[in-house]
Amino acid sequence: MILDTLGQWSRYAGLHPHLTSAFRFLQNLATSLDEGRWAIAGEDCYALIHKYTTRPVRDVQLETHDQYADLQYLHQGAEQMLWVPRSELASPTRPYDPQRDATVYATPDRATRFTVTQGQFTIFYPSDAHATGIVLNQPAPVTKVVIKLRLPTP
Repeated sequence: MILDTLGQWSRYAGLHPHLTSAFRFLQNLATSLDEGRWAIAGEDCYALIHKYTTRPVRDVQLETHDQYADLQYLHQGAEQMLWVPRSELASPTRPYDPQRDATVYATPDRATRFTVTQGQFTIFYPSDAHATGIVLNQPAPVTKVVIKLRLPTP
């Protein structure tokens, strides 16, 4: 897992062939965004723009992905996230769904909780179980861009 600010993006450009395009997409975002899907490099790299209100930690579940890494950028607002190494999780509560590229897990007692604020991003790999959209002090609106980065098949 990576957590940093958009201004530091060039440190990570070599981690994936489409990261430079993904970060340039983020740098050129308008102040106001419409929800939806935006093409960057076809199915290999695309953005999903979400607007929602943060929710209590009891209302979220951890998820992992197999085919894509998630670059999650907080465009507006702030939220807490949870992270747990996938290797420490018990059996899934929902098996792998290839349509969503997601496996869902119950949140264990021991999860790392951290805050992500406007202008920061995270990158989650298949080894990173994560839950997002968690309230800080009180429910608040968030605009987030999730860029899906297809990983090479082993």
